[in-house]
Amino acid sequence: MITVAAVSCVLRHGDPSANLKQIARWTRAAARERADLVLFNETSATGYWMDERIRRLAEPIDGPTVRELTAIASRNSIVIAAGFVESAGNKQHNTHVLVGPGGLIGYHRKSSLPDGEEKYFDVGDDCNVLDVCGHRVGIAICYESVHPETCRRLAANGAQVILAPYHNAVTPAEIHNGKRPYFTGRARENHIWYVACDQCGYADNGAVIPGAVCFVNPSGEIVAVTPLDEPGEHMIVRELDPVPPHA
Repeated sequence: MITVAAVSCVLRHGDPSANLKQIARWTRAAARERADLVLFNETSATGYWMDERIRRLAEPIDGPTVRELTAIASRNSIVIAAGFVESAGNKQHNTHVLVGPGGLIGYHRKSSLPDGEEKYFDVGDDCNVLDVCGHRVGIAICYESVHPETCRRLAANGAQVILAPYHNAVTPAEIHNGKRPYFTGRARENHIWYVACDQCGYADNGAVIPGAVCFVNPSGEIVAVTPLDEPGEHMIVRELDPVPPHA
């Protein structure tokens, strides 16, 4: 068994310091619920926006963001899955890392980019599957779940759980109404747990822009999702019993 927390919280574009404080706050909350792993949304540490300025925030995999995530993980005895803009040589990647109390466990660089993102991110080509609490965990970032290939490769590499961080304005209503069919499709066709979360925020007029958290079991059934009447920040904690890996 592995207990996973997934968080939809307010994060700021281009403000890693503020975002890491949010990550620390919600990690403490996840640890209080005895979670083994806590998932945050796409580019959660950097903040997400399609603008050339986001490339200026890129840093190496062993840079200050991963060091701070390691410190947060160590204080809370937990594994953190969080995203940032990574510099790797002359390339910049949309990268999600798994970081534990002992440091970096592994990473995934987004390999499928929607129109426009290629101006700001370079394409990754890995499908890394990582060990967490005796289970095999992969990562599919946002658009990578729209088409089957990334999740299929992760499952072929032995993934039992796929973490799916988004920045795509996914709302709880869309999940409740079945408008994101690839959530359930990727889980069912690969017979894996699929855990998704998106960022929430606030519009210029102060209105809440809801984010969503969703857990889908290996049969493709939604077993937990952000309630429609809770549009602000939200965390769901769920104990998973992963099926044996494909490989």
